[in-house]
Amino acid sequence: SFDKLCPACRVFGWVKGQDKQSGGQSTQEIVAYRGRLQFSHGIKTKENGSFNQTLDILGAPKPTTGRFYLLKKAEKKELDGARVLNGAKVLDGANESDCRYDSDNNILRGRKYYLHHSSFNEQESVRPGDNGGIRERQNRTVKGIQKARTQFEFTIDFNNLADVELGALLWSLQLDGGFHRLGYAKPLGFGSVQIEISSIELFNPQARYETPRSGAGWSDYTGQEMKRLKDGLASVFKSTISKAYNASLFDDLVNIKDLKTILNEPKINLPIHYPRPSIKPSKDGRNYEWFMGNKRRVYKALPLPGKNGLPIIDKDGNLV
Repeated sequence: SFDKLCPACRVFGWVKGQDKQSGGQSTQEIVAYRGRLQFSHGIKTKENGSFNQTLDILGAPKPTTGRFYLLKKAEKKELDGARVLNGAKVLDGANESDCRYDSDNNILRGRKYYLHHSSFNEQESVRPGDNGGIRERQNRTVKGIQKARTQFEFTIDFNNLADVELGALLWSLQLDGGFHRLGYAKPLGFGSVQIEISSIELFNPQARYETPRSGAGWSDYTGQEMKRLKDGLASVFKSTISKAYNASLFDDLVNIKDLKTILNEPKINLPIHYPRPSIKPSKDGRNYEWFMGNKRRVYKALPLPGKNGLPIIDKDGNLV
């Protein structure tokens, strides 16, 4: 509801969902809140070349593979109105009857994220073939892909943010050095973007109207001064969240650990790719055979972030 908006809703905006029971909203009820951010377009400031690439076939959701989307529910706790799930486990080895979406013993795993790839691996991004990969209706050729270390610059205008809200914005932009995932073909390693804040400008309207000189009320922060301001505001956000969820440290929160594992450099130097029935990508693109074999014999679930990956399984359920 409007009087209980989370920090993200207060910063980015909110629209109330349809109330199916009452048939709609009251004309006197507040049903939306305008966001207080405005992003500019990104402008390329450092060129590092581009290339064209015929991509491998991109995967699709596999809703019948419940082990990938569900966790076995454990203890529940009510904490400040937020439901916290402790001890939830992956459905590794569970049979089909235990992987139902309508089971009271299961919960959805959460939001979908794509792992950051430490480096571009062409073998894992193209469908094997001559002349740069096989081209057909199932895959696409992308032109003008920007090479790594190409730089863009953009600005964010914000209005009336509390310290904890501005701290949340600053932290979520830099993610303590993590990578955002933007654009197309993220499962193949494309679209990893790292953001660095170069300056912060703050406006104090009271100082502006109390001082007759031009530019009064504006404070520009760069270099070490900007870093101290940014780190201080991010610290306000971290301490507020830690206190809200009874965590001694911000980095001890399970969702923060997972996010950092997913969006930072992988600790295990292994190729990242879709589950498949062979060690090397096949020309036929038969990754679906892995799911056939997994259902027949192995019953592997998607591991939690930071764990070893999935095994190679052929269509008959044999480990390769």
